[in-house]
Amino acid sequence: MIRAFAYHKKRFKELKELSSVNGNLWISVISPKKHEIEKLEKVFGLHPTTVEDVSTHQTRIKYEEFDEYTLIVFSGIKEITGTKSDWRSIYFILGKNFLITICEEPFDTINNFLSEYKKIEPVLKKGADLMLYHILDAEIDKYLDIREKLFEDLINVENQILRNPDKELLDKLFKKEILTLDIKQKVESVAEVCFRLQKASEKFINNSLLPYYRDIYDHILRVDERLRNILDRLDSMGNAYMSMVSNKMNETIRVLTIITVIIMPLTFITGFYGMNILLPIQRNPLAWIILSVLMLVLMLIMVLIFKRKNWIGK
Repeated sequence: MIRAFAYHKKRFKELKELSSVNGNLWISVISPKKHEIEKLEKVFGLHPTTVEDVSTHQTRIKYEEFDEYTLIVFSGIKEITGTKSDWRSIYFILGKNFLITICEEPFDTINNFLSEYKKIEPVLKKGADLMLYHILDAEIDKYLDIREKLFEDLINVENQILRNPDKELLDKLFKKEILTLDIKQKVESVAEVCFRLQKASEKFINNSLLPYYRDIYDHILRVDERLRNILDRLDSMGNAYMSMVSNKMNETIRVLTIITVIIMPLTFITGFYGMNILLPIQRNPLAWIILSVLMLVLMLIMVLIFKRKNWIGK
């Protein structure tokens, strides 16, 4: 579906038919049909590779300049649930006085303009490049929100690992790392596009708007830095988890070793006097009492020695 808006000769209106390129234009295309793409190609002189890109909806994030317009492929966040992310592509075709936005599914940012299209007039009045800025700025703000959500999740996982490290948390940690890497790859590509935009030709973006585009670039760099920090902390948490599990295992082995060492002389005495040969005090009717007291004393001595060396009772 195509909706077109124009600001021309101090008048703003929604166009019923797209047949010319007069004034400042914003053309919103949602779930485009083949004949709609062909119409855009005819009216705006789109390059065949651009037509192919917007028709497949599988193009990577990129910035590409042509003689009469610039193609920007952007990836917006649809939803992030748990450890899964869902993305949508949006295509911006920015000309000297027009902006075409093409997406397979509606974007909240675009819908906000379309639902109250009077908001479009003050923006479009100043140029299509300002319209592009407003849409990109709103979408990149969502990256900032996701960044904070990921950081909050990271803190929660950290606290859980410190309280009680278990195998489920390790699995959760790996999934969080995969999710963060996926988002970071998208952010790096978007950052490259924003870098190109802040240095774009004046033919497409007015010099007075470049500070605004630099601000967008700064925002996406902040997201990238925080994601890098999150990945570093996830890696550190993985190492901390392995260290804590190793320490827990070492503690278990230490306890078992102490028990074994304490029982060893008792086992020797019982084994020694269990042989079928004549041994000292074997015929004494109080032999079992003497041996029991001896074993108890040995056990107490060893416990005291271990305690004095701080091997037990820490």
